[in-house]
Amino acid sequence: MKRVLLKIPKVKSNPEGYVRRCPYCKGNILVRWGKRERTLKDPDIKGVGVQRWKCLSCNRTFTQRPKGVSRKLSSDFVVALTITLYAFGLSYSSISIALSFFEVFIDPSTAWRYIQECGQRLSKRNKKGRYSIAGFDQTYMKVKGKKRTVNMVFSREGILLDVAILPDETSETFREKIKKLKEELGIEVLVTDDHNSYERGFIDTGVDRQLCVIHVLRNIIKALKGVNLSEEEKALIFKLARSPTKEGGKILWEMYLKELRGRGSKDEVTQILLRITEKWRDLTLYERREGVPRDNNFTERSICRTKIRYKTTRGLKSEEGLLNFVYVTQEVWRRNALGEIDLEDLIA
Repeated sequence: MKRVLLKIPKVKSNPEGYVRRCPYCKGNILVRWGKRERTLKDPDIKGVGVQRWKCLSCNRTFTQRPKGVSRKLSSDFVVALTITLYAFGLSYSSISIALSFFEVFIDPSTAWRYIQECGQRLSKRNKKGRYSIAGFDQTYMKVKGKKRTVNMVFSREGILLDVAILPDETSETFREKIKKLKEELGIEVLVTDDHNSYERGFIDTGVDRQLCVIHVLRNIIKALKGVNLSEEEKALIFKLARSPTKEGGKILWEMYLKELRGRGSKDEVTQILLRITEKWRDLTLYERREGVPRDNNFTERSICRTKIRYKTTRGLKSEEGLLNFVYVTQEVWRRNALGEIDLEDLIA
């Protein structure tokens, strides 16, 4: 059985160290401006001291809090544990009950708020980087009982870079989305499956496409089943599609021209070979550009993290809540896959 290591945020009862700079004007002439006690919802520490400071440069005051303490009534440990329990399958009510065993009492609505804040923070954090290569795929979830198309974009390391609810799955919608990804994240290559609308969706976007070899191979197997071709010819097509190369594309093109002369352009075999050769350039981008994966399995595995948790829900009540749900479950389960969850990073 796999074990998961939880790295828990530490909580101190008093501030440590001396504040060197004003957070507003960066001035360094500061004086203590009183200290007070406040209660804290935490399994161990029920009260902490907070230090007030005044900047003599701008005359503004600010608060220095102990490690693991924020403006929230709960400690960082309680907030992070709430997020983790939710990602592991507990409802808001169940989280409230579980924490009460440690004499930490929070309402289900408070647990909900912590989840939403975490999701919003993760969405902003993940969009700060630049990623040249990413995976692109859709899944489906329900909001108030109505089906939604949810588009997800992942880095090669399985980090969720973007999630959006699309109005439909047309080429125009995908094109606008891909343009936005290039502008916001610097995406240059997207690895996708063989969705019918993707091909035209990449036109005039400045983003290249790597077709998932596994998806195309599955479609080829279905298409050639029962088609009037010799077993040797079918085996050759499978072999070329399993490891697409530029040379393999030439062989398929020659096979297409041969069948075109013998069968005509409207024959089923000719049409199948034409469709395969038209996809060949997108199938072989990995050969021309270093670092591009041949398949989109890393995206599908990543989507499964959220889908597993989604099956335990009774539905989501808003589109914003859906997006936050995806970000939170992705962050926790991505770390769980590595066997370690850093709870401090969930609230940083």
